[in-house]
Amino acid sequence: MKRQNVTGYLFVMPALVLFTLLILFPAVKTIYYSLFDWPGFGEMKFVGLTNYITAIFEDIYLVGALKNNVIYLVLTLIFEVAFGLFMAVLLDQKLRFSGIYRALFFAPMMLSMVVVGLLWGFIFDVDYGLLNAVLKTIGLEHWTRAWMSDPDFALLGICLTSGWRYAGFFMILFYAGLQRIPRQLIESAQLDGAGEWRVFWNIKLPLLREVMVVSVLLCATGAFKLFDLVYVLTTGGPYHATEVISTWMVRNAFDRFNMGYGSAIAVIMSVIVFLVAMSYLLYNRRKETVEF
Repeated sequence: MKRQNVTGYLFVMPALVLFTLLILFPAVKTIYYSLFDWPGFGEMKFVGLTNYITAIFEDIYLVGALKNNVIYLVLTLIFEVAFGLFMAVLLDQKLRFSGIYRALFFAPMMLSMVVVGLLWGFIFDVDYGLLNAVLKTIGLEHWTRAWMSDPDFALLGICLTSGWRYAGFFMILFYAGLQRIPRQLIESAQLDGAGEWRVFWNIKLPLLREVMVVSVLLCATGAFKLFDLVYVLTTGGPYHATEVISTWMVRNAFDRFNMGYGSAIAVIMSVIVFLVAMSYLLYNRRKETVEF
């Protein structure tokens, strides 16, 4: 073996060890546990694929949780990606104090999701919340309600909270992409009589395609990994209205002491995330990449 090859393997080894210990080994153990009926301690009873059959064909709450994940994905694509793109295009117009605006919109990303959940929990509070207080002040007292205890609003409230935190992140991504677009293209289009909308639709948006791919992929995978925000605000309630796959997994594994079934849900969730990511990447690979 050449000396250069040995040096390369030595550099790669720490990352490979960490990957094996922190990702590969836990994944294999999770698959192993999913084949057993096991409360997390004591004797393990082998049940084969029973946990998977139960989860896929019999667990109506898991189906509802998956539906909530999909709804969350669709709404956050609007509240996070679309709104982030809108703010990036707006700030790209060289507004006065645009640097301050970028800092303000990005600031929520500096907070942990648990802190964000607690903050918005106070905003939505039925007795002392800011939202109900504002509604009372402007004469809309009949609109006040226990927001996060309302099955019709709770999931929307979680999506709004997530949008408040992540919109600034996607704004920065799109703003960086806009800065890479050659100004000569935009100026040439404007000289030919193209308005702002045509410039955006025919020049800026196509050249932001790679940023869009990354943004949608991040949003999609994040939607199926959602846990902490739901757990802080609603713990999956009311009446499972905000239950997502990860909270249902934790509820079964730790609250109901069914570690085997919880592991099966974790494996199913991982497969879903993998398929969503691969499908989206393969779909975009078929399209011609715009270089500039």
